[in-house]
Amino acid sequence: MSIKVENIYKTYGEKEAIVQALKGVSFQIEEGEFVTLMGRSGCGKSTLLHIIAGYLQPTHGKISFDGTNFTGLNESEKNNFRKEHIAVIFQFFSLFPDLNVYENIQFVLDLNKKNKNKDELLDLLKLLGIDDKINKYPSELSGGQQQRVAIARALVLDPKIIIADEPTGNLDSETSEEVLNLLLEMKDRFNISILMATHSQEVASYADRIILMNDGQISDIIYSDNK
Repeated sequence: MSIKVENIYKTYGEKEAIVQALKGVSFQIEEGEFVTLMGRSGCGKSTLLHIIAGYLQPTHGKISFDGTNFTGLNESEKNNFRKEHIAVIFQFFSLFPDLNVYENIQFVLDLNKKNKNKDELLDLLKLLGIDDKINKYPSELSGGQQQRVAIARALVLDPKIIIADEPTGNLDSETSEEVLNLLLEMKDRFNISILMATHSQEVASYADRIILMNDGQISDIIYSDNK
C-alpha cells in the first residue's frame, strides 16, 4: 500500500502563542518501501507520524492511502481503516504488564475483531524468535524481547503499513540491530510498507530512503545503499 502526504501543516495555539509544528510537508511512500523520518527532538516527525496514523488531524493538507483520502474520513471510518491496514509500534513497547505474551497479542486481536488460532500465533512468535516466551510476562522479558512482542502485535493484524515511532529508542545498539534486521525481514516477507521516526543516523541507514526533517519541514531526502 502506498502513502501520499500532501502539504501537511499542523498549528497549535492561538494569536501570539501559535506554534507551527509542521509547515507544508509532502512526500510519497511506495508499496513495500522502508522510509525513515530523521531529525532532532521537536522537528515534527512524531507529530507527522500521529497525523499519518490518524491520531491527529492536520490543520491543512491530506493523507492518502492507495488513493483513499484518509484525512477526509470521520473518526469511525478512520478506526475501521486503521484496523484493516495500519499497525503502530511505539518506543515504550506499550505491553500490558498483567498479561503474558500470548494474552498481550490476543488482546490486540480481540480489540480489532480479528481471529487467529493459537497455532498461527505460535508460528509468528517462532518467526520472531520468542515462541518460548509465550507464557512470560513483560517484566520477565528483556527490552529486545518486549519489542519483539510489540512487533508481533503489529504483524498479527496483517497490516499493509507499519508506522513506528522510535522503536529502538530504549534498546542498546546490539538489540537495536537485531530489531531492525527483523523488521527488514518482515517487510520483505510480507511486502509491508514501513515508516519509522528516528533521531539516529545509524538506525535511519537501514531504510530505502531517509527524509530529513528540521523545524517542521523536510530539509533533504537521501536514498540509501539499500535502494
